[in-house]
Amino acid sequence: MRDASAEELSGNLKKNKIIVKLKSEEMFDFEMVKELKVAAADNDVKSAFKDNISRERIGHEIDLMVSGNRPVKAIECISEFGLFWVVFNPNFEHLVSQEQDKTCVGYMDSAWILMNAKEGFTFSDVQRRLYLYAALFLSLRKTMYVCNKKQKIILG
Repeated sequence: MRDASAEELSGNLKKNKIIVKLKSEEMFDFEMVKELKVAAADNDVKSAFKDNISRERIGHEIDLMVSGNRPVKAIECISEFGLFWVVFNPNFEHLVSQEQDKTCVGYMDSAWILMNAKEGFTFSDVQRRLYLYAALFLSLRKTMYVCNKKQKIILG
């Protein structure tokens, strides 16, 4: 993992290296080296990620990460790599502050802490996943954008 470059990551994206590395960091508590983090955040890699991996595959992998033992760490990594708005693709990312992803992660972290408190909640796996997703996107509840001049869409 130490000698990967942006070109290598772009060229091998079809093999889903970024997803595997994200999952490895989340599942096995691996720490990615700075060079790989920089390569993963490269705009060419983001474009290739968006264009070459199906939304279904990305959704499935995110579900696995959120269902794992360290869901907040997984989403923090996605945010740190600059992939948050690529992964959660609202198609209006230019209308949402790039820093808003950190607020989303903070809400999820707070929910995770509350859930795992001494007398926290007991959820089924599905309830746990939905609870964490709800917390992740809670800060976007009042977000609005105009998709054309006549129609406003409220996202929350």
